[in-house]
This record gives sequence, structure tokens and C-alpha cells, in this order.
Amino acid sequence: MTKTKAKAKPTRNSTMKKPARRAATAGAVNVKQVAPNSPKKVHAKQPTASELPAATAPSASAGSKQSRVLAMLRMINGATIEDIMRATSWQQHSVRGFFAGVVRKKLNLDLASEIIGGTRRYRINGQTTVGGTNKPARAA
Repeated sequence: MTKTKAKAKPTRNSTMKKPARRAATAGAVNVKQVAPNSPKKVHAKQPTASELPAATAPSASAGSKQSRVLAMLRMINGATIEDIMRATSWQQHSVRGFFAGVVRKKLNLDLASEIIGGTRRYRINGQTTVGGTNKPARAA
């Protein structure tokens, strides 16, 4: 007895027609058929804070949590993460994210950290204020 060869299954190649796909709903229309030459919307790129001049840089509204944190960071002694957590009811990782994303990247401010008396304090270098007021610190 001899073995019979199994018939080869037909394979799909470029000469065979693919079955047409049906739309999910009866009233579905191909967008390309409706408006093939429609103009594409082009959105202007928004400039980042570092690209804006200093006068037009975005700032926090008065009384917001962001403005309170920035005022704390501008004081001579700066602020600890715990101080900011109490003032804003943020969690520690949110405060650190604010430092990295807003203070350093968005506002492009120089944030310094130093250990004073065993605690790490953060402050913005440059303009400093005394006790949370907008008066500049005296040069000693």
C-alpha cells in the first residue's frame, strides 16, 4: 500500500480577492470619500515658560497654593518639604514633583537645597524676601 499525499491548502496570494469588509453600522461613511481635499488643522505651538520673556512668563494667581509655595521658597531660610506639605495638604511626592516640574522646568527658577541643622531646606536663589513679605532682604 502506498501513502496518498495530502492535498495542499490554497494560499492567499495577490491574485486572490480579499473579502470586502462591511461597515459596523449601515450608515457609516468613509471620511476620505466625503472630503478628500479638506484642509488639515494646524495648531500653533505654545511657547514654554523658558521661551517667553520674563514679563510674560506665566505666574500663579494670588492666594493659590502655587503662589504660597513660591513665597515660602523665596524666604531667606527657605522651606522644608514638611512645611510645604502642611501649608498645601500635598503629599511628599507631590511637593517633589512641583519642585521638578513647575519650579525648575516651567518657571525656570534656580532651586537650591541645603541641609541646615539636620533638616533639608529648599529655597529659590536670587530674589529673597523677609518673613513672607514682598520686601527684599537686606544686604549684610
